[in-house]
Amino acid sequence: MAINKHGYTSDTCMNCGRPTEGQTRCKACMAMTARANKARRGRYRAEGRCTICGTPSPTPNCDRCRTRERNSKQAVRNECLEAYGGRCGCCGEEHAEFLLLSRVVVPGAVEQQSVGDHEVPKRMYARLKKEGYPPGFQVLCANCNLAVGLYGQCPHQAAATNPVNT
Repeated sequence: MAINKHGYTSDTCMNCGRPTEGQTRCKACMAMTARANKARRGRYRAEGRCTICGTPSPTPNCDRCRTRERNSKQAVRNECLEAYGGRCGCCGEEHAEFLLLSRVVVPGAVEQQSVGDHEVPKRMYARLKKEGYPPGFQVLCANCNLAVGLYGQCPHQAAATNPVNT
């Protein structure tokens, strides 16, 4: 059995030692930790402190924590976009502000994969990074992504398949 970074086997909880399903904590300990964190955040909010670091703050999160969170989200997003090409797969747009991650649509597929449906982007980017950037995703700019969603094909693709319309 493999030993995790906390010195426990990957099949035992680091808090109580009970069997787990490949996690560092069992479900009961994860639930207990979640309840404790929620109570701590509520207490900090009531005391007028940042819910993350606990420093006095007029808002629920202090400027330092908001900036750190924003930079962390942006870094994971940029890594993910770069892993899938870093530019729009249709028109070649490179400005990161315009780029989105889209599932590859397979022509003739009866049912699309449900992985990633209604998933918060931050979690999706982190999950894809953890899974080693699996295939099935592509980078598209907002315009190309919207056109594919509305019309089934981007005008750039239509122009490439039918050069008479250009």
